[in-house]
Amino acid sequence: MGFAALAGVGVVGDRISAANDAVKGSTPAPSRTAHPGPGERGDRPPSALSRTAADRPVVSPSPGPGETRALLAGLGEIDPALDHQRSISRARESCRDLADGMGRREVADRTRRRFGGTAGIGPRQAGLILAVIEDTFCPS
Repeated sequence: MGFAALAGVGVVGDRISAANDAVKGSTPAPSRTAHPGPGERGDRPPSALSRTAADRPVVSPSPGPGETRALLAGLGEIDPALDHQRSISRARESCRDLADGMGRREVADRTRRRFGGTAGIGPRQAGLILAVIEDTFCPS
């Protein structure tokens, strides 16, 4: 490579550096006070009393082995199509709805939609599913 080629590379590099510096200089720094992100609520974390219900994690119980067998057996009695592993996560979601303090009618409707893809679940069956969930692993 000749001297002219090396000098050309140097000039291009200098221009790229100058352009980068100009962009950095014209871009405002992000504001830390406008809208704090998650975990950035000032100098100290919020107390449990100052957080809203949406901020508090709700842990839905998970059935143990015996509870899982009882859950699947109870669901299978309502409709044999419900006796499968996917029903366990759906039951946990319904339990979480109950734990969140959602109204029973709304939980039953969500349960009907949640389990309805597997079987033809109506409002009556949704109520029975909730009863099985509460009886096996989900304290209400």
